[in-house]
Amino acid sequence: MESDPDDGSGILPGDGSNHSDYLEYFERMIIEDKSGVYTPQLVEILGQDGEQAHFGVFVDCRILLEDEFVLGHLVLRHPETLLNIFSNALVTAQERLLERPSFQDGDKQLCLKKNVHVRINWLPGANRKPNVSSLRSVDAHTFVQISGTVTRTGVTKVLEAIRVFECTNQKCSGVVRVFASNYEVGHIVEKPSGPCPTCKKCSSYVELREECVCHDFQEVKIQEQVQKLGMGSIPRSITVLVLHDLVDTCKAGDDVVITGVPIHRWRPTFLEERCNLETVIEANTIQVINASTTGVILTDELELEFRTFWKQHMDEGTPFKGRNTILSSICPQLYGLYNVKLAVALALVGCPTFVDPNGTKVRGEPHLLLVGDPGTGKSQFLRYAAKLAPRSILTTGTGTTSAGLTCSAVKEGNEYMLEAGALVLADRGVCCIDEFGSIQKHDRATIHEAMEQQTLSVAKAGLVCCLKTRTTIIAATNPKGSFDFDADLSTNTGIASPLLSRFDMVLIMLDKSDPCWDRTVSEFILCSQAGIVEEDEEPQHEAKSWDVEKLQAYLAYVKNLDPYLTPEAGIVITAFYKNQRNLMCNEAGRTTLRLLESLVRVSKAHARLMARNSVRIVDAVVSVCLIQMSLEPSSSESVSQLDFPRNPDGDMTETVKTTLESLGLGSLVAEAVSDEQRGFQEECVDSDDNSDDDDTPEPEDTTKSAYTTSSSGKTRSKGLGGVGFDFPASSQQQRSKRGHQNQPSAFSQVMSDVEEEEFEFSD
Repeated sequence: MESDPDDGSGILPGDGSNHSDYLEYFERMIIEDKSGVYTPQLVEILGQDGEQAHFGVFVDCRILLEDEFVLGHLVLRHPETLLNIFSNALVTAQERLLERPSFQDGDKQLCLKKNVHVRINWLPGANRKPNVSSLRSVDAHTFVQISGTVTRTGVTKVLEAIRVFECTNQKCSGVVRVFASNYEVGHIVEKPSGPCPTCKKCSSYVELREECVCHDFQEVKIQEQVQKLGMGSIPRSITVLVLHDLVDTCKAGDDVVITGVPIHRWRPTFLEERCNLETVIEANTIQVINASTTGVILTDELELEFRTFWKQHMDEGTPFKGRNTILSSICPQLYGLYNVKLAVALALVGCPTFVDPNGTKVRGEPHLLLVGDPGTGKSQFLRYAAKLAPRSILTTGTGTTSAGLTCSAVKEGNEYMLEAGALVLADRGVCCIDEFGSIQKHDRATIHEAMEQQTLSVAKAGLVCCLKTRTTIIAATNPKGSFDFDADLSTNTGIASPLLSRFDMVLIMLDKSDPCWDRTVSEFILCSQAGIVEEDEEPQHEAKSWDVEKLQAYLAYVKNLDPYLTPEAGIVITAFYKNQRNLMCNEAGRTTLRLLESLVRVSKAHARLMARNSVRIVDAVVSVCLIQMSLEPSSSESVSQLDFPRNPDGDMTETVKTTLESLGLGSLVAEAVSDEQRGFQEECVDSDDNSDDDDTPEPEDTTKSAYTTSSSGKTRSKGLGGVGFDFPASSQQQRSKRGHQNQPSAFSQVMSDVEEEEFEFSD
């Protein structure tokens, strides 16, 4: 291969005179197998069942260029010709392997597979296209790599690729093969019109139907990833042609990386319409990358920085100060909103999906609903959450239909295809829905299954399937008129209780007039606009905020954790759940078993946020406080006017103490405080220092009391950052006769280890 691939001298002539030489080069390269790529895959294919099945041999283009630079470069320039030769060389290489004595003496039956295709991935940078819009006509018939989201998948069809005809002259019996000229199902491959190439006389042919070749065929439409586009850009789509073993390898909503060859084909013709060409991609490799954190770079240096960050705060006895440093980096342009930023962070972190021994799955993605007056920053939180998530969809409820949220059946030609909606496109990511209350009532009912079971059962236009919607929903809506604290949340929002119960956290953000707060916020905004940094003024800016890239890396870092629920945390969660079940003032639709599942989800998410492997009492208390704000709107009247505490660790200590005493669990206070004083060092991820530190400084006194007593005699906890809520008093609570039989399977193992106690709530 001494020819220069860049000389443009026609190294691959159309008559195929050099094809045998290239076949020899490929055969030699495969047999030598310098990089050890081909032989293991071919041996595995030889041992597979099905002689007529299609198989793929995956080749890293970087390794190909390293072993045979000229040959690899030619494959990138002339893929349509050389890929077929490469695949033929794989068949010859199988024959060589079967001739080896080591394969003939084996016990396993090996058979030759003729339908083997080379699959090349990881193309060099020059062949990678950033998006669909960057494809041009000059890219046709070259090798390209492009990424996108699958929005539509067609049904699997049979494509007639080759028809075989035999000359009717008995003295000749010549065979003529006619190939399909395009990838259009229904295109008729016509008989040869000229004389027989063998006898040169007869022009009559008969079709040999048993010799015809058909392929599995599917059309897939991919769309540019919305999060990679600039503001105002319309995502473009392109059709991808999928053949052989690549059929049904992806579904609507998948993020994929496709390597293939752009080609031109005629669009379907219609009466009195111009016939146009369209660009489609003939796929060579399809890689589904849903599980990967696209665009997030988590290096070893960042992991070390995160571990050092937490170790430093653990040693200083200020773990919640470190947590608030992360929270203050969320929407830094908004002042305060401490609990809202905590809820958004927990929704983004989530917890792993729980699967019990029977195979029942309990979702791990929390859902968050922000209900607030105009101008309280709800849309800003949605946009920032969409920016932090590696995969996200941002939409609005105004004019949104059930088909736009779930999926729709679209007719193309004579068939229907399913086109994914917002929830399907956000699978394994975050779906942010603004103006959630503007969605019509009959359209909201369609997302019940998607929110709880995380599946979407579809039966449209003869298409019956089940799509995955493993997504976190962060929604925002305005209350109906002025918020009425005497009415329930369903009345204030116009959202039915079955849908509200699927949200793990519901926070009320009201814009109340407070001269002191208004002055502080206005000074913060004006100083930010002027570029002035007020030192020692704002608690949320005491530590340097993290940028978006660092926050994205941290979210990817903590999502690898799977914290387990400790018995002490289970006791706290169970006590609060039993308390709410015995109340008649709360909405009956919200105090169901979903409440218990929400408590566990939020607790595990907080343990993840703190980079710990176990759910401790403090995590359960945080979840109790946030869920209480959702159950009683009157308890969150100051959520939108709450600043970051100046002494977060001392404030949390008082909150834990007050909450446990209110739940009748005063015996757990000493253990919870001792955990905080130890700094949770035994739970710190990858911490090398497990020694107890008795010199941990005592937390400073808080400027305000963390709990008060209301006029009705109820213990009123100020919760997270001073937000108050009431735990009603009850005497001699009777144990439920149902015991733990109604506990969901996700918590049966934990609750079996917890000794049943008589929880008596303080008067």
